Amino acid sequence: KLLAQVAMAFARQHLTSTPVVGKVVEWKKTHGWIEPECSIDHPDIGKHQGHIFVHGEDIVPKWRGLVAGSMVEFILYFDGHGLGAEECMARKVLRVTLAWKQAQDLFGADGQGLAEFEAKMQVSIRAYQWCQMDGTNSDLPFFAL
Repeated sequence: KLLAQVAMAFARQHLTSTPVVGKVVEWKKTHGWIEPECSIDHPDIGKHQGHIFVHGEDIVPKWRGLVAGSMVEFILYFDGHGLGAEECMARKVLRVTLAWKQAQDLFGADGQGLAEFEAKMQVSIRAYQWCQMDGTNSDLPFFAL
C-alpha cells in the first residue's frame, strides 16, 4: 500500500498537450538533459539549470540514443521530482537555400509566416542572413534555412 501511495505521489502530470521543442545539451547513454526553446512557466524550471530530464524509455523509438546539440520535440511533464520529457523525438535537419523573393513569398516580407510553417511542418527553422567581413549586411539575394 505504501508503494502504491509513493507511485501516485510521483505520477506524471502532463503540462503541455502539444510538443515543446528543445536542444539536447547532454546525453549519458541512458538519460540526458534538454534545453527548451520556449520559456516554461513552472516553479521547478529553475532546477537543473532550466534543463528538462529525458530518459531512454521516453524516446521514440525507445532507447534510441540522442546526440548533444540535436533538436527534439517532446511532451512536458512534472512528476514530483522535477520536469521531464516524454514522447521525445529527434527532429531531422534539412538545409535549404531559397531565393530572397521566394522566401518572402513563402514566409512574408518580415518572416511573419515562419512560426506557422514550423508548427504545421513540425520543423525548427533557423534563418541566416549573409554578412560582410565587417559585419554589415550583404546584398546576396538569397535566404538560407
